[in-house]
Amino acid sequence: MAVTLLQTACTRDVILELPYTLPSLVLNASVTTGEDVTAYLSKSWFLLDSVMDSEVTGGKISVYVNDVYRGTMQNSDIFRDSVFTKGRYILPGCLLNVGDRLRLEAEADGFDAVYAETQMPDSVQLLSIDTLRFISSDKTYKRQEQMRLYINFTDEANKKNYYRLSVEKVIEKWRNRDHTFVSKESSLGSYTSDFYLIYEDPVFQYVATNPTLQQQDATNCWGTFSDDMFNGNQYTLKSVFYPIQTSYIDFDYTYKVYYDVRLMSISEEYYNYLTVIRNISVSFGEAYINGLLEPSATYTNVEGGFGVVAGYQVAYKRIVMPFGKDSSSMSE
Repeated sequence: MAVTLLQTACTRDVILELPYTLPSLVLNASVTTGEDVTAYLSKSWFLLDSVMDSEVTGGKISVYVNDVYRGTMQNSDIFRDSVFTKGRYILPGCLLNVGDRLRLEAEADGFDAVYAETQMPDSVQLLSIDTLRFISSDKTYKRQEQMRLYINFTDEANKKNYYRLSVEKVIEKWRNRDHTFVSKESSLGSYTSDFYLIYEDPVFQYVATNPTLQQQDATNCWGTFSDDMFNGNQYTLKSVFYPIQTSYIDFDYTYKVYYDVRLMSISEEYYNYLTVIRNISVSFGEAYINGLLEPSATYTNVEGGFGVVAGYQVAYKRIVMPFGKDSSSMSE
């Protein structure tokens, strides 16, 4: 019996009319203790522009720490480097301490001046990190060996604190015949790569402001959380990553594998920015559900323009992976 299927479809063209908006200055800076204050100055561009022109001329950024003028930043573009965009500014010798209040005032030819402030958060009081290797019975994870982290730290009392957790896998390649370093590659744990990081602790469930994300906080929260559940107390934070990769040796090279665990204390501006980002961009494997999310306003703490000026501090622990029995790098 022959079966004929008749399929039809229809489309509708919608003309999207958006009023043109003039560009504004964009000021971005992510600062921490022990490093010179560095910032990026550019301009916004219209959504429908065919050329994304973000460079400005005559840029100037003045730096104030605790309301005291520290100097004018120097342009420090890294030429012949496609990773770093133009508009990089730095003030050599300007180092921040815990509790310092940073204020950046920026201007450029043809634009109104903008400014932004942030306060350097306290350092993280990291006490210990314990690990547990296990194989999950959940078929979703294909019974791969996983590693659970137990991160014990103390929260500063009598104030609101914000944090971010990240895990980075680092592989160093060494030549066997002369024991020389060859190269290094790294990947940051996320839900959309071959290195998965699951934020399973309850503190991560309190970040989302979008109802669609309430059931998916553990995989899409960017590792941010506040101290609402443990304010002023010691707390053990739990997280899981997989698959586990061990160090190994082949005929020509030695591959040393590390997992760098970073617990960051972040300013309120940093926290607010990442909360907005997670509310407008969500993916599950290869499927993107951005269109199902409710609208979220763009976050900026730059007065008169756009961008984010934020501070952070990092507590760091490296997990050194042992060598496997053979050259197989993945634990199955």
